Amino acid sequence: MNIPALKALREQLAVCGGGAAMLFIDPANVSYLCSYPCRDSFLLVSSKECFYFTDFRYFEESSRAIKGCRIIQVESSLSASVQAVCRRLKLRRLAFEPEHLTYLYYSRLSAALGQGTELFPLPGMAEGLRRVKTAQEMTKIREAVRIAAAALRRASRMRLAGRSEKDVAFELESYMRGLGAERPAFGIIVASGPNSSKPHHLTSERKILKNEPVLVDIGAEYQGYKSDLTRVFFSGKITPLEAKVYEIVLTAQEKALEAAAAGVPACEVDAAARRYIADSGYGRYFGHSLGHGVGLDVHELPRISKHENGWLLPGMVFTLEPAVYLPGKFGIRIEDMVLVSGKGTEVLSGDLDK
Repeated sequence: MNIPALKALREQLAVCGGGAAMLFIDPANVSYLCSYPCRDSFLLVSSKECFYFTDFRYFEESSRAIKGCRIIQVESSLSASVQAVCRRLKLRRLAFEPEHLTYLYYSRLSAALGQGTELFPLPGMAEGLRRVKTAQEMTKIREAVRIAAAALRRASRMRLAGRSEKDVAFELESYMRGLGAERPAFGIIVASGPNSSKPHHLTSERKILKNEPVLVDIGAEYQGYKSDLTRVFFSGKITPLEAKVYEIVLTAQEKALEAAAAGVPACEVDAAARRYIADSGYGRYFGHSLGHGVGLDVHELPRISKHENGWLLPGMVFTLEPAVYLPGKFGIRIEDMVLVSGKGTEVLSGDLDK
């Protein structure tokens, strides 16, 4: 179990009063609190105990792997199992994750608990703790980054022209698995030519042509932790416009890296890149946030956007991915993962060519 996280969580629950406990259902949050990759399982955290609800498929595995927690095999329904624990502990208040609990399950759980236990929403509890990574988490993230970076280096050596986007994605996925990845962190994006102007293009059967850009957005999952990197390759000659836009995006990322440091509001980092792209005449072609946190989820806190006023803290890991997308022509995005430290920032993808 993640003892420091549980201690911090219980301190926050104590503020809620009434001996409140909390039910976690989001897989990443359950995995984080249990320090184990959980599937189809739920966690109830009370002031003194933890209860892990799972079914027959995972009962033996979790009983062996998760220590310091009562493992409960769900026989009939989860709501009935949760109700039994609440009754035994005489819980008067039970918090839930409003971002993840469906209305249907809320209705069932509420009916099972009746008037004896109050259900109340408590958003962002585990997500807030997950913003800052521990040394153990960083070891896994660094390995996930290493694998994805190695795959991009392989892509840079591939003869892309004449191959389909899906064929390239399949080779890169196989390569990452061979390096130790459990799976891709998300569906690999290979976007060639005009497809690269679509930020989240669905990798297709389109054949890559000579003399066009090929955007590859890739990540690996290693022991539950993710990575997320993007590079643009060229299958031949580079046009003056492509070269110009590439330099703008690259410089925008450098501006963001210079701005990023502990104590700096996230919106200022976003502004550093966005301002440069706008001053270069391409502001309307950069429509998404500059970055996002990466960890157990490929998109998590912190958000690096113009709307995020929260400060960067040591231990935060996030992407910096400025871009320019010219509809029907091409898109350029350069994405790296960054770790904030007390001394500045570290680009986790290191010397990966840009």
